[in-house]
Amino acid sequence: MFKKIWDGDLFDRRSEALMLQGYLESLTNGNHGQHVQRAFTIAVDAGYGEGKSFFLKRFAEQVSINHPVAFVDAWADDLADQPMVALAATLKKALKPYLNEPEVKQTFDKFVGKAGRVAKCAGLGLIKRAAGMVITAPVVDELEGIVKDTGHSLTEGMKKSIEDGGKDLANGLIEDVSRASFTLMDGRINAFEEGQSAIDEMKKSLAAIVEKINKDGHSAPIIIVIDELDRCRPTYAIKLLEEIKHLFDVRGLIFILGVHLEQLSCSVSGAYGSKFDGGKYLSRFIDRRYKLRKPDAFHFVSQLCAQYGILEEKIEFFLMRQRNPRKSLNFFEKICAYFDVYSVSARDRIKLIHQIQTCISLSGSNRLQGDYLISLLIKNFYGLDYVNNINRNDLFKFYVPESFNKSTHEFNLQDLSIEIERALAMSEEAIDEAMSKDNQSEIIKLMYYHRDNGQDGNIHHITRYNDLISTVGRFSDPMLDASVPVIA
Repeated sequence: MFKKIWDGDLFDRRSEALMLQGYLESLTNGNHGQHVQRAFTIAVDAGYGEGKSFFLKRFAEQVSINHPVAFVDAWADDLADQPMVALAATLKKALKPYLNEPEVKQTFDKFVGKAGRVAKCAGLGLIKRAAGMVITAPVVDELEGIVKDTGHSLTEGMKKSIEDGGKDLANGLIEDVSRASFTLMDGRINAFEEGQSAIDEMKKSLAAIVEKINKDGHSAPIIIVIDELDRCRPTYAIKLLEEIKHLFDVRGLIFILGVHLEQLSCSVSGAYGSKFDGGKYLSRFIDRRYKLRKPDAFHFVSQLCAQYGILEEKIEFFLMRQRNPRKSLNFFEKICAYFDVYSVSARDRIKLIHQIQTCISLSGSNRLQGDYLISLLIKNFYGLDYVNNINRNDLFKFYVPESFNKSTHEFNLQDLSIEIERALAMSEEAIDEAMSKDNQSEIIKLMYYHRDNGQDGNIHHITRYNDLISTVGRFSDPMLDASVPVIA
């Protein structure tokens, strides 16, 4: 069963999922001294493109074998701006197999009713009334003086209500405002108490549901997986977290958040001001953070290439062998080699692979020369100063074979790019002469076979790679540019 669930697991996330499931189960059964008396929230944290969604979707499927589980895409619900409704609907999905039991169904219906009351109380706080008439400022001042005599003061909202009341009503308002101020406060206290009562009753009905979950080997905890939280508007993300904490804080519920915490912290700080500590604020809602293991560089690149459709038939490389250990490199290892040599970060690898994919799209059915193209892309991405300051002694050594005598020329990747540029500057006569020799290199052969492909108007031609890259630079993915995590 697990093997099928984790089919295509390039990063060995299954082992992490089994460990995480064991940890979460220990929280509710009291093993290892853990016994959580309220809802538990854990953030599964990973960088952009490191496979959070892949992990969480399969983790949810795995855990559903023994527990009620629901999966929600927070970003898809962002537009509705009603996280409590989304959470209640998600809970219904998790409990669907149990709702045919009358006792569970009755308890859930009670929960829905209480949740509706909570939503209504919250909505009433947003209602504003206006009569559309005007009252003079002196009357407002007089009313304020009367209220002050009672030991209170008018709020700005009360002043506005008075102004909206109309000039003809001024005398009546003057007489009644003192009494009205206390009535308003009493009303607010009553509304607050009603809201608190609704929340308490909602939590009790939710706790009762947790107690009744026991069927066919299934038991609490109820697990709700919320993915894409860091793609939401910061205000919606915070609202969702607040409602989890205040409205769904019941023992036996576990919320798993798929999030890049660093990115979400920055977004929250940006929304509420540079002095607002987004990370510290988010920590109020998260009990534990689990950092997904960094993926192996090779598997990371190969997965990204597969995702973006970068295949061996689209790009050609020279035949290369790594010096230590001395072995031939496959297609993905060659791309990884360039990224490793130039110390390209995981986030930048995604952006560069996206650019490679755009180059392929613009080139149609024509194959591109990967060694030269990737070198140019990296130089364009980081700038020549960065590339030129790389310590050449630390570069891997690769071998470009000659055709006939099987000897090799040794290059590091920077020198290889330079040799290609020198060959590009050769005249046709010089290339023909080099081709007539028995020991012509693969670089010379590259120039010879590419020169007759028709350079005019063909942006994919090796002599126009700079133009190709310039064109690619005019395409952008706003999500990548903003460093907002996407599904890997």
